[in-house]
Amino acid sequence: MKTSIHEWMDALGATPEQMSAYLAAEEEALPKGTDPILVVDIPELERRVFLRHEAATAKAEAAELRAQLSKKQSRAAQSAKQSLSPSRRVADAGALTPLQQTERDLNLDPDWSNVTGFGHRT
Repeated sequence: MKTSIHEWMDALGATPEQMSAYLAAEEEALPKGTDPILVVDIPELERRVFLRHEAATAKAEAAELRAQLSKKQSRAAQSAKQSLSPSRRVADAGALTPLQQTERDLNLDPDWSNVTGFGHRT
């Protein structure tokens, strides 16, 4: 049995910790009080261990790909924000007249459409 387990580790490229975790999981899956050596034959145990390793590897790869995708999306969102044109306040480079400065400070529309009861603009 030990020879088989070492062969499986070499074939899978698994660490001893991974292999012991796989074997412990297989032992836990058996009914209480049963001896795994007597109940499960070596080819069946090999098949189960290989399936567990494939599932664990697939989960790890999926988690890594999700993390890479998340980083890529956040980088894309950040670069999209940076490529937006600056707001009008930031973009204004010229000197403003006192009237334009007041309009900007009061957040008035250029045509004063959001002002009521103030009289004429002139």
